[in-house]
Amino acid sequence: MTDIGEYVKKLVHPIAEIRERTLSTVLQKVECNLVNISKLSQHPNLLQNLLKLLDLGPHTLRVQVLKLLHYVLEFEDVRQRFDSLGGLQYLQTLKIVASLEVVPHINSVLQKFNHHSVRREIIHEPDCNRVSNEINLYDADRVFDEENSTLPSLYYSSDTEQISVTRKKENTIIEDSCAYDESEPDVEANPDEPPVTFKTFPWQALTNSDRRVLDSTTQSLLSHDESLVVASLHFLDTVVLKDFPAEVMLQRPAVLRAIYGCIEEGGDDAWRVQGPACACLLSLTQLLNDRVAQFKDPHLSPSGQQTVTPTSSGIATPSTDITRGSCCSSSDSRDGFVLDARNNIRRLGDGQDRSGSVTGLVHGLSATSIHEDDDGDEFILLGMHQLTIGGHCSHVFRVSCPLLVSNRPSLQTVSMRLMLSCISLLDKSVNSRTLWNHGDDGDEAIMEIVGSLRRLIRNICAMIIIKYETQKLYKTTIEAEEALLTNQCLLLLLCKILHLFVPLEAFNQIIDRDVSASLILALCDGGFYLEYRKEYDFLHPYVSKVMPDIAAQMKCILYAADALKITAAFLQTSSARLEEFLKFGEKALSVASIHQSSVFVEKLVRGLAKQVSIGNSEINLLEEMRKLLLQVLHHPDVTVRLCGYTSVLRLIEDNIGMSQAANTSQSRSPRILLLLSPSVICCFVYSGLTDDNNKVRNLSQNILLGLLRGRLLMNKSIWMAAAECWRHTLIHLQCLAESVTSLGRAVGNLHEELYKEDRVQNIERVSE
Repeated sequence: MTDIGEYVKKLVHPIAEIRERTLSTVLQKVECNLVNISKLSQHPNLLQNLLKLLDLGPHTLRVQVLKLLHYVLEFEDVRQRFDSLGGLQYLQTLKIVASLEVVPHINSVLQKFNHHSVRREIIHEPDCNRVSNEINLYDADRVFDEENSTLPSLYYSSDTEQISVTRKKENTIIEDSCAYDESEPDVEANPDEPPVTFKTFPWQALTNSDRRVLDSTTQSLLSHDESLVVASLHFLDTVVLKDFPAEVMLQRPAVLRAIYGCIEEGGDDAWRVQGPACACLLSLTQLLNDRVAQFKDPHLSPSGQQTVTPTSSGIATPSTDITRGSCCSSSDSRDGFVLDARNNIRRLGDGQDRSGSVTGLVHGLSATSIHEDDDGDEFILLGMHQLTIGGHCSHVFRVSCPLLVSNRPSLQTVSMRLMLSCISLLDKSVNSRTLWNHGDDGDEAIMEIVGSLRRLIRNICAMIIIKYETQKLYKTTIEAEEALLTNQCLLLLLCKILHLFVPLEAFNQIIDRDVSASLILALCDGGFYLEYRKEYDFLHPYVSKVMPDIAAQMKCILYAADALKITAAFLQTSSARLEEFLKFGEKALSVASIHQSSVFVEKLVRGLAKQVSIGNSEINLLEEMRKLLLQVLHHPDVTVRLCGYTSVLRLIEDNIGMSQAANTSQSRSPRILLLLSPSVICCFVYSGLTDDNNKVRNLSQNILLGLLRGRLLMNKSIWMAAAECWRHTLIHLQCLAESVTSLGRAVGNLHEELYKEDRVQNIERVSE
């Protein structure tokens, strides 16, 4: 126990090499049974240290840690302690950001808890709630320099929901599958409401030192030194965005344009800059989500008369500090400002101008004058060229869309989250019900948003088509799984965009060849249908809108997918529950021609035979089982029929064939009772021997020959049942009595076998 304690203690040693060596040693001892796993699992600090090790890293040790957890969680009390430590929740969170090679090991550990009920937690937040910014999406040392970072199943936060998509596995804890609110608003949209409800923020004045900080950061971002650019992005993300109001970046767009350029950077090492740039834009976009929510929701701003200024196309703040405060300096959205009802005193800091009141600022803007603390030329020029909300989202869509299919999962992760955050921001700023009705009115803001949405949808659809066309070219299972996960994320992202921004009646305005082709591929994907039925049903009306004929053909795909579900349900049933077994078997048999699974037919035949052997041989149940068997043998699909005859022959060989010659107990012969019925024998004679398929005919001959030759391997009760069956079918078998074939000779000898015992009994009675 002392050695175990030392090993457990070294798992969290400050030196990474010692942690790695200790973990490798413990895992090897466990795998080679050199240590008592029960004693190891009972160590009070083991689970706690393993969780710490998962967090401490290096992350290359995650697979080994999860393997060790797989061993120690075999015991119920250990699983309870692990859950009480928050380990289960931690693994679910880790699964979101783990690399693809780690996810299967996480699933393996989560399956240890499969006795828990399946949970689906769809979290709906109010429209104005702050978007969670608790997850640090970028760590220069741990995320973007790591080769095995990952694309999560799909996790994002929006103004109305938090969505988490993972692979569905029965009897495991399941996160939500891209859930979105499908219900339409009860109140119809106001036709007088403008399509774009929020464009720009009121002007934010900066001091000279603040402007120098932004200018210096911009110059650093334009540098050719990669390390300087990465450091500048990190400084911008962790310092500047925490100190300045988020809208300042839109009003001085030079910094943003430099960041957009970093994402568009080309070359093999471009990922070193693209990752931090996306993370920086993600932080900014999340802060902009908060700021727009504060401006639009009166409950988040102090009461007072709201003023619309020339530089603010949206709702400006009242004469309060909300136009000045930073929403990112604290967890509370109001901590960036303090309002005194009498003096309008605001809290200084956060990159704000130290002089002048907000009342003076609003008055100055309303009079289109130049703010006294800003350089006049800067105010006029930047005010004219500042980015709108739609402009920022359009740029993000353009530069980050190619990263969704990057070879580096870390870039896929951060670009997906950035994309979803921008979708949430754009949703706060537009009215989708009237947006498409004014797309040709000449309004630049509307045209920019409509154009960006069209490009985004078409780009995503083009990537979906490429993924589907290349899915057969992957050489390894890991590559195929990664491609499948990426493709499903793209489909779910497409569903999200269509749901929020493209009403069904406006779909004609974006449909083109790629969009229609990608939707057809998605609807023909049985896996997507099985795993994301809600999203599948959402996409189907869009196809029906523009291609009703093709949409009608999708019913065949739905039928095939339902067939897979029914068959899967049958294969999961226990053969000990006869009624359930028969019910699922009959349902699955009706769609057997779709999946053409030999596993299904073999399980059905063997399951029916097993029911007889365990005593479920009542006349009515036995007849139902034989009827189900006859449905297999008479099935119109030759593949299913051939599987049925093959399974019956294997059943005969395994129970009364030569392999059972050494089994003197004859214990397996009761399984043959399923076949000993005149209806089944006549099926072999009149259907099997006359089948169009040569293989079916040969199998029928071998089945009849095996039944006739198995007399010596049947116990007395089974032989009596067989003899009774042969007596009723003897007249039908006479047509096969030919001396030139083995089956004919066996049939010719059948009469003597059946009535020899009767003749012996008659002779005994006469002699008496």
